[in-house]
Amino acid sequence: MVANVVSASIDEVKAGMVIAKTISIVNDRGVNMVFARPNTRLTDRIIDGLRNYNVKSVSLYSDKPKVVLPPDEPKKPFSAARRVKPIIHPPADTRPVLSQELQEKAVKNIRNLFDASKAGMLGNMTTAYQAVKELDTVIVRIVDTIKSASSGCIHINEIKSYDEYTYHHSLSVAVLSVAIGQEMGLGEFDLHNLCRCALLHDIGKVWIPHEIIAKPSKLNSSEYEIVKQHAQNGGQYLKNIVIGNMEVLLGVIFHHEKYNGGGYPRKLKEDDIPLYSRIISVADVYDAVTSIRPYRHPLIPSDALELILFDSGVAFDPDVVEAFKEKLEMYPVNSVLELSDNRKGIVVDNRNERRPVLLMTDSGALLDLSNFNNLNLTITRVCAVDELSEHV
Repeated sequence: MVANVVSASIDEVKAGMVIAKTISIVNDRGVNMVFARPNTRLTDRIIDGLRNYNVKSVSLYSDKPKVVLPPDEPKKPFSAARRVKPIIHPPADTRPVLSQELQEKAVKNIRNLFDASKAGMLGNMTTAYQAVKELDTVIVRIVDTIKSASSGCIHINEIKSYDEYTYHHSLSVAVLSVAIGQEMGLGEFDLHNLCRCALLHDIGKVWIPHEIIAKPSKLNSSEYEIVKQHAQNGGQYLKNIVIGNMEVLLGVIFHHEKYNGGGYPRKLKEDDIPLYSRIISVADVYDAVTSIRPYRHPLIPSDALELILFDSGVAFDPDVVEAFKEKLEMYPVNSVLELSDNRKGIVVDNRNERRPVLLMTDSGALLDLSNFNNLNLTITRVCAVDELSEHV
């Protein structure tokens, strides 16, 4: 018997269903291309790709007259509670990934260890030992916090500071790295060591001249060679103060290696790169490109994710990238976004990760960025919550 061909909306399709007609899309460069051919069995990744390209419906093989969702999976209507003063009073269950107290304690401990290291490779060891001991208490709390996150997803939008970039960057990289490690099934011992490694991955930069670190333009070749020394210098310093085990030291030394062998300092490839390094490299790049730097504007989270996905299998381990993608929450509910028309809105529904639903601050109306009529609007910036004070 020949199977029936039915049309199903993108919200109705599920993994395991079989495509009946060729699906074509227009890619980001404006080129028409075949996305999937007949007899392709849908996977969650293919379905996500269809949504990303705003495919609204697909033709499927089915013996049934139509494809429907089970009764317990309809789209939930917008909650009226979410439309009552979310600008001033965000829901109580929307919390930052780390408490303000834990963020401040972590940054203080990172700063203390960096300051101790400035005395030189072998200087001020007593201060360094004490800083390491205090940092270990923070590591346990960070790992416990991420493991107990109710949503299962992680965002770092609130762990940003232009004035103390190095310390906040180290904390953000640690949070993302632990989340990736958890998704990959690492045990508690490895998560603690991974967190320690990520917090200290850039400690070698304290021996790089400040004028190079803070240079507001592209580094020349000689300056870049100096910067590249930070990974090995950091590993050597941590070895001298006896912090962690060999996995931690190697994780720091090789966090700039690339999956295809194009990194430094040893041009290692694939599984020859330590696992901690492969994880930290993804978190490091994501936080770096989403942060304000003297020489460029930050990318919005969805563009940063596309950059990571584009380099999967080239700069990054595909398994690490997949775990990162599963754990990353780009635009959490109640985050504030600025659009290309200069209006601002608060995220009230982020089931479509790249095109969330916003409550507009100028009108109080809901704006679904995935709606066909709103595709001309793009997210240009993640704003600080205090930028909404003008609307209170």
